[in-house]
Amino acid sequence: MTDETQSIPLRAVPLEQVASYLGCDSARIATALRRLIKTPSAVELSPGVWVRVQLLPPPQAPTMSKIIEMPRRDLDEKIIQAIKNLGGAGSTEQIYMELVKMGCSL
Repeated sequence: MTDETQSIPLRAVPLEQVASYLGCDSARIATALRRLIKTPSAVELSPGVWVRVQLLPPPQAPTMSKIIEMPRRDLDEKIIQAIKNLGGAGSTEQIYMELVKMGCSL
């Protein structure tokens, strides 16, 4: 996860972990955060040190890919042939579609 405005990597911390660290009820912390994000807010931790509180989009989940089930050697040969059919290069999706056109059972 990154801060969209500054491209700084962010660490995702579960609410329960924060609650445990603070020795507080997680529902109470969630309520406080919900109230702070209604209008993007800043909290002064110490003189001149501020923390921004705002709603962020959820981190993107990893994409799932389809597994091609073939004997390894046969698969390598089919992939090489598919890449040759595409003129020596192609995206994963193009290679996949070429394998389908070649009649590979995927």
